[in-house]
Amino acid sequence: MTVVGAEYGGITARLTWGERAVDEATAQAATGIMAVHGRRDGSPRGLAADYAATAAGVLTVQGMLAGLLAQARGSRVTSTEVSVERAGLLAVSQYLAAAGAEEAEAAEIAPGGPPFTSADGVAFELETLDPGAWAAFWRTLDAPADGIRRGWRPFQFRYATACAPFPPELHASARGHRWERVREAARSSGAEVCALHKLADRAAEHDGATPWQLTAHDASYSGSGAPPPRTDAPLAGLTVLEAGRRIQAPLTAHLLGLLGAEVVRIEPPGGDPLRGMPPACSGVSARWLALNRGKKAVEVDIKSAADRERLRAMAADADVFLHNWAPGKAAALGLDHEDLSAGNPALVYAYTSGWADRLSGAPMGTDFMVQARTGVGRRCGRPTSHPYRP
Repeated sequence: MTVVGAEYGGITARLTWGERAVDEATAQAATGIMAVHGRRDGSPRGLAADYAATAAGVLTVQGMLAGLLAQARGSRVTSTEVSVERAGLLAVSQYLAAAGAEEAEAAEIAPGGPPFTSADGVAFELETLDPGAWAAFWRTLDAPADGIRRGWRPFQFRYATACAPFPPELHASARGHRWERVREAARSSGAEVCALHKLADRAAEHDGATPWQLTAHDASYSGSGAPPPRTDAPLAGLTVLEAGRRIQAPLTAHLLGLLGAEVVRIEPPGGDPLRGMPPACSGVSARWLALNRGKKAVEVDIKSAADRERLRAMAADADVFLHNWAPGKAAALGLDHEDLSAGNPALVYAYTSGWADRLSGAPMGTDFMVQARTGVGRRCGRPTSHPYRP
């Protein structure tokens, strides 16, 4: 694929399967995607979607856009090459890092996990970041105290381990109550539940909008004053401020760093607590390193007016500001696009979230809940006619 234009010299993209893969199935098998996806079932299992190929396509377009930007800055970047295999490896890089760490996992890797199933056959996901809400939810459903206690740790680490070997009593408790009772338990405890929707349901309510929203600014691009980037690092010379947590924003900034940008993480006083998440390599979380290696870090207390002003000053000299704070938080802190663009009209302000306010009454915007609400969980997970029964 080649992109040409009056203002650009053109850039060509080459997308291949790689050295071992010949199709989506072999790409998932070769890169470990099947192994990770099958952990909850006890054996490798393919994702029922063209996941690796889609990831490679996204990376290809991102590489082309980075190349076009490099040309605008005086570079001679003319091509980009991506393989589906490497895209797959990038997708499971956190799991690969953890597998090679010096320490053991913080939670057992064994078959098991959501979704749960109610007495009337509704498959659902459960989400809470609060152990108190977790306990209250299960107490309302008459689960035994020991099962509640033993279930919290695998639930807490399920994002990291791709499985959650829950005590059988929890699944039994869910199956002992109808869906409306399950929803009442969630409301009273502060937890959230979401039934696994069908893709057809989501398609029926889709408004046709793209996954992203772009807003132009009035300032023309003037560059950062840095020399033209090298052809192997098209974003070299650009500075990205990442006020990110968990996965979304850190992964986004990591991709920009792989393309040559200098990424500066905005971390809370004392540093990102996820640096210590096991398993560790030389005292630093292997998973954290998979997404944050090579980044600089500055500690900023965003609750402090003085530190927020310091962050605004940093943004005035940056090219990109990226965050995945909770909805409305940036505006409440005076760190929204309008606030930062006042000091830097050319700043690219990027915000990634679970829902972007597009669904009324949407559940918490964490990964499993988004999968459940959009139909992805039902499409790619265990068939609901065969719910997990430990």
